[in-house]
Amino acid sequence: MSMPWWARTTNQMLAGLLLGTVLGLIFGGEMAAFSPAGDLFITLLQMAAIPLIFFNVITAIAKLPDFITMRRIGAMIMAYYIMTMVCAAAIGMAVMSLFKVGAGFRLEGVNAPQATAMPGWSQVVLDMFPRNAVAAFANGKLLQVVIFALFIGITILFLEPEDKAKLTEFFESFNKLFRRMIILVMRYGPIGVMFLMASSVGQYKSSFFGPVGKYVAGVYLADLLQFGLVYLLFVAIILRGSPWRLLVQSVPVIATAAGTCSSLATLPVCMRVAEEMKIPEQVYGVTLPLGAAFNKDGTTLVFTAVLTFALNALGLPLTSVTMFTMILMATLVSLGGEGIPMSGVVQLTILLPAFGLPVGFAALFAGIWRITEMPMVTLNCIGDLIGTWVVYRFLGRKERLSRPL
Repeated sequence: MSMPWWARTTNQMLAGLLLGTVLGLIFGGEMAAFSPAGDLFITLLQMAAIPLIFFNVITAIAKLPDFITMRRIGAMIMAYYIMTMVCAAAIGMAVMSLFKVGAGFRLEGVNAPQATAMPGWSQVVLDMFPRNAVAAFANGKLLQVVIFALFIGITILFLEPEDKAKLTEFFESFNKLFRRMIILVMRYGPIGVMFLMASSVGQYKSSFFGPVGKYVAGVYLADLLQFGLVYLLFVAIILRGSPWRLLVQSVPVIATAAGTCSSLATLPVCMRVAEEMKIPEQVYGVTLPLGAAFNKDGTTLVFTAVLTFALNALGLPLTSVTMFTMILMATLVSLGGEGIPMSGVVQLTILLPAFGLPVGFAALFAGIWRITEMPMVTLNCIGDLIGTWVVYRFLGRKERLSRPL
């Protein structure tokens, strides 16, 4: 017997998202009193997310036929992520430049956050690898946990078949445990998303007015263009799939990402949706955690939007050299994000001085970061799903372990 429409997770999450938005618009800042009920949802997701990612990555790699397949999956997904991030950076800059967002704005009375020195690339690479695996778990260092899991999974591929089978079964048992935990947590999802949205919309609805409101509208427009011109056209033309079907299946991801503003918290939901899309665990177990750590389409878009806003506000020209440098720098800096809320504000203190712009703009946008972070993180997570679909479709027949979509 089919499940009633009101009992489906997709419909419940969408209802929570819409109801929370309405409550925020009606009651405004008063809804902040209910934010702990929403924060509980984020906490529960993050409680299970790190161990789930760890065991899922190991299990996915251990089930692959050989290391060559693992290498192909990694190369394809990283190429896709870099391509879409460059597109997002260009779209963010183009929208702000076309509508001259920020022109006439004067930066006054804003206390700038302390600028952070940009570490060298050798240090960035070294920081990707955990010196202490336990500390990586304890501090929630997603990228380090993923790297550690990748090493374990790859090592298992080189073991004798008997040892490989025993370890795969061991890690898969824990993988099933935490997947079940996520299913239980998601029962609270509609309520958590409702209160998260009500609190965020209620607190920031005044930001939709004036020059800063024009910036917020520009970010949302750029996000929609990235979603429509890059993602949906890619699905329709390259993958020859149904954009509408993707949109419907992605509702839980959209609701969770917009509500939590955390790629890490949304990752377990992405995994469930990938299963519904009939994508094998051997694929999404590798690509989705890599996406949560590396794919920052929405973040890159916002970085170029902020830089262009600042240039327009100061009356500085947007030359072709500046455009190229902006896209390159925004893409590279965004790779350092950890998939947690507000991390982009710190990264802005690196980007703005690099272009000779006042770091005070970072403080300005820190005040409204949450309202622009909702579509930003949503874009990141939807991009992860489509990238996973891309890898699955382009794997050779011998490497595909389930029927195509």
